[in-house]
Amino acid sequence: MQVTRYAWTKIIAYSRAARGEVSGLARLNNEGVVDDAIIFEQKASYANVEVDAGAIAKFFNDNKNEDQRQWIVQWHSHGDMGAFFSDVDEKNILESKNTDKRISIVVNKRGEYALRLDFWHLGSHLISVNDKINVIDEEDEELIKACAAEVAAKVKGYAMGNFVPGQVVKLSSRMPHNKNMSLSFGNMWRSLDYVVDACDDELALIYPVGGDDVVAECVDAKFLISKQQYELL
Repeated sequence: MQVTRYAWTKIIAYSRAARGEVSGLARLNNEGVVDDAIIFEQKASYANVEVDAGAIAKFFNDNKNEDQRQWIVQWHSHGDMGAFFSDVDEKNILESKNTDKRISIVVNKRGEYALRLDFWHLGSHLISVNDKINVIDEEDEELIKACAAEVAAKVKGYAMGNFVPGQVVKLSSRMPHNKNMSLSFGNMWRSLDYVVDACDDELALIYPVGGDDVVAECVDAKFLISKQQYELL
């Protein structure tokens, strides 16, 4: 599938600017080329995205010249994870309504991607996976900056209990904590005291990633901590 550099730059820039996942639509023009991508107001974590349906409706209401039938490419990011279609992604695709085709793309911050094409015709469902994306045109640095600003304005984190998204705390080894507690980030397991030592006397940004987990991110490290562990700090 052919994608203009303009559209692909936006998709990857959105993904890299977001702390967790981010989701949007892309336009397939009459020549069969994906030539633009957009995002809407949404709530996102490291595992979930909830797009504001009203924002989508407003976009098409404000842009009467846009043909909704061309905006059939649904894309989302997996942050730092691999680019693949999860069980949830598969379920969402199969629940597509009022369409005879759907193009789905998953990307990550490294620029990796997975592409899937779904077609429905006369009761049959045809699937094409692992297709290749051919990016055409040139990259635009100003566009990357504009996408980052748009993510900051539209993609918000989930609130969790008394937790405030974007809260900055100071982690110190002098703080009381249970050394028997453990945490995970990626495939690594570390004790909570390892996290505190690594971020000792540094300001750490705390934000939610869905479920009962939050992330503590300082200059040299980023850690996944359960809500209960966070409350101990």
